[in-house]
Amino acid sequence: MKIKDLIAKTPEVSEEKLLEFINSNKHYLRSTTSRSVYSRNKEEDDTHAILKEYDKIQEKTSYLSKSQREEISGFVGWCMIQMVKADGESRSNDTLGTIPEIEEIRDNPESE
Repeated sequence: MKIKDLIAKTPEVSEEKLLEFINSNKHYLRSTTSRSVYSRNKEEDDTHAILKEYDKIQEKTSYLSKSQREEISGFVGWCMIQMVKADGESRSNDTLGTIPEIEEIRDNPESE
């Protein structure tokens, strides 16, 4: 799925916010991966180059090695997950304490 589609499906994420988050965390990428991405996308700045390479990976047109493709995909995914979280805590109510227990349903309740 392309980055534009992901952003459209996630209301907490905007492209500007994602670019800022990537820019502040791009130091987590290995230097070899960073150099490869930046050299293949010279016309873009660093953060746009990462997103452009992510789209190429999704389209299966990227020339990065498998480990570099996995690193970029994981990094962009991690950035999006971190953006959805609020101060390290999930905004979702689906925490362990709030999930209701599921009752066991049997085909024939009279067979007990």
